[in-house]
Amino acid sequence: MSGVAYKTVRSDCYRASVKRLTRFLYVVFRRRRLRPQHAVIALCAILIIAYGASAVLSLRHAYRQAFRDAGATLTGTARSAETGTSQSLFEIDATLLGVDRMLAAVLSRAQWDDPSVTRLLRQFDEQKLAISELLILDAQGREVNRSRSGIDGARNYTGDAFFAAHQSGAPKLFIGSPEHTAANDDWVIMVSRPLTRNNLLSGVIAAVVPVATFGDFFAATVTGGAAQISLMLDKGVLLASEPGGKQRIGRVPKSAPALLAAAAKEAAGLLEIPADEEGNWRLLSFRKVGGYPLIVTVSRERADILRHWDDEWTASVIEFAFFTGTALTLAYLVLCALKRQQFAAMRLRRSEARLKRQTSLLQSTLENIGEGLSVFDRQGWLVAWNSRFCELLDLPPDLTAGAPLRKILMLQAMRGDFGDGEPEAEVARRLEQFHRDVPAIKERVTPSGRIHKSAAALCPMAPLSRFTRMSPTSDRQSGC
Repeated sequence: MSGVAYKTVRSDCYRASVKRLTRFLYVVFRRRRLRPQHAVIALCAILIIAYGASAVLSLRHAYRQAFRDAGATLTGTARSAETGTSQSLFEIDATLLGVDRMLAAVLSRAQWDDPSVTRLLRQFDEQKLAISELLILDAQGREVNRSRSGIDGARNYTGDAFFAAHQSGAPKLFIGSPEHTAANDDWVIMVSRPLTRNNLLSGVIAAVVPVATFGDFFAATVTGGAAQISLMLDKGVLLASEPGGKQRIGRVPKSAPALLAAAAKEAAGLLEIPADEEGNWRLLSFRKVGGYPLIVTVSRERADILRHWDDEWTASVIEFAFFTGTALTLAYLVLCALKRQQFAAMRLRRSEARLKRQTSLLQSTLENIGEGLSVFDRQGWLVAWNSRFCELLDLPPDLTAGAPLRKILMLQAMRGDFGDGEPEAEVARRLEQFHRDVPAIKERVTPSGRIHKSAAALCPMAPLSRFTRMSPTSDRQSGC
């Protein structure tokens, strides 16, 4: 899937998710189905999702940053390795060219097998640490001189790749494939130039270059053991690799096809490829060595690049698990508290309903009693009565609970129920006797000529409340 198509699909999914969330919220709030438990669960889910999304975005940024930093480091290292390799090859090429010029100018009359030529080769050899030995071959590929071991006329290089390449018109400088030397158990490469006289191939001058020359430089270039620097021919054959790549020299790495395909398109680049037999993915930076058929690569295992990111990922997972556990625990506690509160509210509503029924039943009972009943608390506030009580005292029918005794007495005094005395004085006197003269049975004649008998006593259910029974008859009364 292309990048544009992927972004389009992701945008459509995002819009669909927003639309579904908006519809859900509309239904919930429109139909008033949101309960406190739902709000707590939704808030907990939002917090967990938000924290998880933040952690994912942070890890995603760290993941990309790790690859960006690794890519920049590998690219810089590859540039340094390419510069050093190019410089080494330039010095080797300059040495071969210098020998060619000396043979053509100074020792033009001397035979190539002359001791003076041997001394010349030895002087050039000793000046260049990158070269272990210099060879001169004649036009038939026979070795005619060398800088160290002397002449071995039996050695013939006709079948060697570098000599065959010059016979077929190879470029001025030829870099051969690595060869293993049994004498010192090491790898070397042949770097050669043709010796031309009068535009004809007269011979070949070759330098035996130890692979360790590049390996030592690469080992010094790598700042740590994580990155691996390799040098290979443009055919994919590995020439040198550090650290620890000696056993793979002369082979074609598994990553060579992908690398050569990328190198055919550009001189330098960065790609991710499976670079070993185990299939471990590596991030690889490559650069062509300018003017030579060589490619320098610097790679690093994906697992090593993401090592610190893996630690961060593990820590983020632990933090997310802890946060989720904490949020769920708090949500559970809040839900339990809400449940207990709802149960308490339900029990309270049931108690209120039961009390209301009992109060209604009690009031109905009081209303069906022929006597007038009233209950005043210790402060003189009316807390219970029946309509017969209001009828006998000729009180307003809209008398409500909480009416003060003083107000009732003042109403009676102002009407003259207590005689012609001063209303304030009569009210004060009767208030003083209210809780003191209990239990008591009294008889009072109203202005209408009726005789009211009342029996007052302290209510046993509320010792500081006064309970009064009143009747217009002469029947015997008793207090509760």
